Amino acid sequence: MSFTLLQLTQRFLILQNEAQEALINIAHCKHYRKRENIINDGETENCLHFISIGMVRLYFVERVREITIDIISEGGAICSLNSYLTGNPSRFTIEAIEETTTYSFLKNDIESLSVQYPDVKKLVEGMISSMLVRLENKDIEYSSRKSAARLKRWVNDNGGLFNRIPQSYLASYFKMNIATFSRLKNNLFWRGRQV
Repeated sequence: MSFTLLQLTQRFLILQNEAQEALINIAHCKHYRKRENIINDGETENCLHFISIGMVRLYFVERVREITIDIISEGGAICSLNSYLTGNPSRFTIEAIEETTTYSFLKNDIESLSVQYPDVKKLVEGMISSMLVRLENKDIEYSSRKSAARLKRWVNDNGGLFNRIPQSYLASYFKMNIATFSRLKNNLFWRGRQV
């Protein structure tokens, strides 16, 4: 499913017509190939990204292992929050899992527009809040549920995404090794839930 810029912004806040037009004028539509990076570890994040079509992951490298922190599909928003908010280099890489199109907004453009249109500031606050809430909910889920229960819940909530994401990324996302992930996935599949 593909989202227009207007549909994406309305997921967070319905803007007045003037603010919508101003936002459209500063939007940068960008296309990324599968496995192309939107931002690399060590770069400074200066954009907010809405995912129009496709999917991305946020990850970091620990020794030689990639640790997936978040997976965002169509309709979602992403950036390297710490870098965006502090201006420090990002500790994460954002990578397109598949062909992906984003609407991106430069931080300086958004900040200038926010002065003129307070709704734009509310939109950005809504985007950032949704990212923080999503990550906090994941942390709570990981602290309060066993691996099998986490996987089952995620599949129930996001089943349509399951076959679009490489197993190694999902295993990392669920903090499992690939063998454990594969076993739990197969158990889930054989119990009548088609994945």
